[in-house]
Amino acid sequence: MVKFLEKDKRLLLLSAGFSATVYMNTHYILYWTSKGVHAAPYSPALVITSLLNMLLFGYLVKVLYDIAITKKNIPVTQQQTT
Repeated sequence: MVKFLEKDKRLLLLSAGFSATVYMNTHYILYWTSKGVHAAPYSPALVITSLLNMLLFGYLVKVLYDIAITKKNIPVTQQQTT
């Protein structure tokens, strides 16, 4: 898995971005739950987190398209035999 991420740093960036949005959403919900509220109120923080998630997903589709389609015809190098 790590070697796969070393080939394309965009995947590492996306992983960090999705981790950050999951953290922000979980923090916000747990914060309001700890105050005794069973449903977090609608706020700009949740909207921004959702929009960021959608932007990251769109970028993920673009990156996967680049990896799967654009780089599909990269020739495989042959190993030398001794």
